[in-house]
Amino acid sequence: MDNEKNEKKRFRSVEKEVVKEVIQNDDGTETVIYGTEIVEEEVPDTADPDAFGADRVWEDDGTAFANMDITRRPKRRKRSHSDEIKLTKKERRAIIGAAYLKYLPALLLVIGAFALVFFLGWLWLTR
Repeated sequence: MDNEKNEKKRFRSVEKEVVKEVIQNDDGTETVIYGTEIVEEEVPDTADPDAFGADRVWEDDGTAFANMDITRRPKRRKRSHSDEIKLTKKERRAIIGAAYLKYLPALLLVIGAFALVFFLGWLWLTR
């Protein structure tokens, strides 16, 4: 068991700058073109798995915090109209009008507050 643990090596992906091409110029100088490559490098055994930083190694323990099943579309629920309450057009309009009247003072208060802030800003900037 210990041999298997010792033989298992951990790797991480690292982006390193490497020389892509060296071009010889006519005047005898060289032009070096650099680039980056993603390289797999072995993680040393001395790396602390609980530490933060470049040596941090993430190991997947298989814990899922949400359902990862996305093989089917979610079902859409259709709106069901209640058959218990039957309203005429006149009654429905009366209920909607009453709801608008109920929220009218709050709406006017918000509009008034915006108007007051606008007016005070206008006074401040024009004087």
